[in-house]
Amino acid sequence: MHSPEETDDCITHAKRVDFCMSSHDDNTNNGNIKSNERKLDMSVLLSKGKYHDIARAVRSHPSLFAKQDSKLKSTPLQMAVQNHCDMRVIRLLVNSFPKACQIPDRHGNIPLHNAAFDGSLECVTCLLLVYPEGIYVTNEEGALPLHYAAAGNTDAGVVSLLLDEYSRGAMVATDRSGILGTTGVVNNVGFRLPIHLSVYFNGCEEVSTLLLLANQNGGEMADQCGDHPIHLALAHRTGNPSKCDCEECYCAEAHVAPSHRSEGFLQTLIASSPSSVRLPSHEGFYPLHMACRENLSLSVIQLIGDIYPEAITLPCGDSEDFDSGEGAPFAAWGSYPFHFAIRNSRADVLKYMEEKYKDLGVDGSIWYLRDAQGRTALHHLAHADKNFLRSNITKVDKAWASVRCNYGWLPLHHTCCSQDSESAYPNFLFILELAPEAISSVAGVNAPVCYTPICLAAQFGHVDILKHIIKASRVSDIPINYEACFAFALNSEIDDSSVYFEKLDILLEAYDGPPFPLGYLMTARNFWRRKSHFSSQLKILSAIVRADPAAVRGTKNIELNPYEEWVIKTGFTSTQRSMISRVLLEAAPDLHPVALRELRWEQRKHVFLIRERSPTHDVGAILSRLPEKILKNVTKYL
Repeated sequence: MHSPEETDDCITHAKRVDFCMSSHDDNTNNGNIKSNERKLDMSVLLSKGKYHDIARAVRSHPSLFAKQDSKLKSTPLQMAVQNHCDMRVIRLLVNSFPKACQIPDRHGNIPLHNAAFDGSLECVTCLLLVYPEGIYVTNEEGALPLHYAAAGNTDAGVVSLLLDEYSRGAMVATDRSGILGTTGVVNNVGFRLPIHLSVYFNGCEEVSTLLLLANQNGGEMADQCGDHPIHLALAHRTGNPSKCDCEECYCAEAHVAPSHRSEGFLQTLIASSPSSVRLPSHEGFYPLHMACRENLSLSVIQLIGDIYPEAITLPCGDSEDFDSGEGAPFAAWGSYPFHFAIRNSRADVLKYMEEKYKDLGVDGSIWYLRDAQGRTALHHLAHADKNFLRSNITKVDKAWASVRCNYGWLPLHHTCCSQDSESAYPNFLFILELAPEAISSVAGVNAPVCYTPICLAAQFGHVDILKHIIKASRVSDIPINYEACFAFALNSEIDDSSVYFEKLDILLEAYDGPPFPLGYLMTARNFWRRKSHFSSQLKILSAIVRADPAAVRGTKNIELNPYEEWVIKTGFTSTQRSMISRVLLEAAPDLHPVALRELRWEQRKHVFLIRERSPTHDVGAILSRLPEKILKNVTKYL
């Protein structure tokens, strides 16, 4: 249902479409109406217009609905399918222009591809009835409509219909990687069956089960990266679509669906390919490592571990990653399944693995296994639940609190970058008692001197650890590089903005040395993107500017420009931008003439650039690059 405002707006747009179309028909030779204007109106009509508006436009000007947009290579039928228009609209366009079902867009997709991805069963059926051969059409990646249904459609009825029409489609692989994505390797020769796409991208296990039944060998087939369906089902999910700002998917795993991890489906998947449990993924992770990393149920871990128990004695990850230093000291690379169970505080899984470890006839205790990064069990316990650490501390050597891994990290450093916000501080205090000297130690073999526990706590948002170290530094000789801490805190990617600004306030309050470099703040995107906390942003900006007004004019290393592109991209309102400008101008009133405040945004930006660069740059050269209409208003203020 459209609201009254939306309805009026849609009718207005529909009338404008009719007007544009009429003008086009009457003035074809004059070319008074631009094609991009018609396209814009058509897009609005098909995305917001009601059925009777669209039907009236189709009857009045059918020629425009039969054409493909020359720029986007998209027909009105494709737009309607992508916008999930009312089925009456789809049927109207299909019946009026049946050939549109055969016209591909710029990616080689026909309307059936788009409908199969996330359209309804009714829409897919309608398109198939008019163009049944569409079931065999591949796009520029070699993908059938079935591939798109496998990747995005959670309606098992759609997949069932496509399989009924073309069952061999389940055995057809894409021949290029592209819009359907990969597990991290792009620009490769792609090879993905529908089962690979379904297991990795689709959240419907029923769809994947249908595809497994249609291609019983699918579980044994690896994709272009070397991953089997079992690896894709257990793959680590770290992406957050709301944070992804890429124009093209997939820069990361930000858009993947939840994994298929129910015991019933995994049993079906493993039964179709028992040998895949013995094979590592393209990243060097065996299914047992992946199941333990993802904290799956004991029954699932037993199901995998009983088939290939030897994986308990193998570290995960490619050995080349360790040699090149790619694995971060707190990352998963090099861990054994046992270590993942420690991090997840899984006593039941640990008991199972201890028994399996003994059955394999390996000498010694599994607790004494050091991973490929040289981390002890205590390094991993630093990430575990606080109660779990205390209950298992007797199984490890307490002297390990002073043992560094191959990267030079102590267990105390790991507590400062723990993802468990509730247990990080208690674990920090517990391990600090075992190794008090670690509080001022540097993490890393070749790390800069600023990479200390307090810097890690500032980066990962552990406020209690931050307060503890600051308090301890006042009674003992603990050196703190506040400038480095401030830089770490600014670049932190933690989601909780309240914690983010709290740690900045703590550092500003505790610090009494030279002012923090203003350039750090002005170029910190993680600081400015938190628009909902503008008052906190303005407060911190004011504090730093008041401490060092001269910094507003910039430095040799950082050309400070409050009107640069980074401010515009943050999405501040004009009022907020004015408040930022006021803070900077009050600190350095000679920076801009008063008259500049009345100039448009772009004019102020160019004037500031000219004033900043004039000592070392040719002002004439800069002026020559300005648009003429801006140049007129700018030059009189220089």
